[in-house]
Amino acid sequence: MKRTFLIITTALTLALSANAQNWSSYPIGLDPGHGGSDPGASGPSAPHEAELALRCATDIKNTLKKLGCTVYMTRTSNVDVSLTTRRDQSVSWDPYIFQSIHLNAYDGSAHGTETWYYWSAGNSNRLATKVQNQLVSQFKSVAGYATANRGVKQNGWTVITGSSNVPACLSEGLFVDYWNEWNLINDNNKNGFKGWVLGHLMGFYDHLGLFSSSLTNPSTVYNKTPQMTVSTNNIKFPQITTSENDYQEVTVTVTAKDLTSDISYSLSNKNNFSVAENGWNARTGGKLVVRMHAYGNKYVGPNYGELKITGAGKTE
Repeated sequence: MKRTFLIITTALTLALSANAQNWSSYPIGLDPGHGGSDPGASGPSAPHEAELALRCATDIKNTLKKLGCTVYMTRTSNVDVSLTTRRDQSVSWDPYIFQSIHLNAYDGSAHGTETWYYWSAGNSNRLATKVQNQLVSQFKSVAGYATANRGVKQNGWTVITGSSNVPACLSEGLFVDYWNEWNLINDNNKNGFKGWVLGHLMGFYDHLGLFSSSLTNPSTVYNKTPQMTVSTNNIKFPQITTSENDYQEVTVTVTAKDLTSDISYSLSNKNNFSVAENGWNARTGGKLVVRMHAYGNKYVGPNYGELKITGAGKTE
């Protein structure tokens, strides 16, 4: 007689596809407007422009980092950063994209989206156009809001005048003093806010298509939390009387979604145990049928086996 235990352990680990690594070749600088003693334009109530711009930039940064991208930020908290410092950083970082993130304001009734660039040479106009087009598109597709397209414009805002060699633009996502538009983006969980973030990400993606056609689409990782569950984490095979070809089976159910790479599993004791797939998909899971073999009384006493299941894609 023998008593056998099978322990199921689960883990989520961060993993990226080979294509995603291509983002590492294209560093990006983000400039959340205002901050510190300068709250920026005021909405009907808090949060105002500076706080919302930082939230937007932070979500963009987190998504880009999942893609393997090197990301620079002019500020990561509510602090003062001068316009000239931001401009100088855009030059010293030498990124493929420098994006300044703002919200507009006028008289409480003006509304819409616009994007600014300065340098006629280089790719700043191209970047601004891609970002503007995607902001308008994403507000409509994600939030169901047909924002007024106020177009791509040229002006010498200090933060985007650093160098013609650095594609740079300044987006005015919506009008923060227009209640309807402020209400779309005043919470990170609102679809309007998600459209604002995705508009920039997809604009970057479109722009960088000039250099690479194999970049991972950022919409595949934005705002998605990888999840994986296993039906049990402790399977015990009871004592059995062993005879030739005796075995027992236990079915383990794995359910997963939004993973960034395939589920893997390993079995530590292949002499006594085997595992077979049933309706298995490496990204969404399925069933793993674990069988304990008796092997004609060859193995006496306790026998131990461990099945480890790893689902890639844990978020930071």
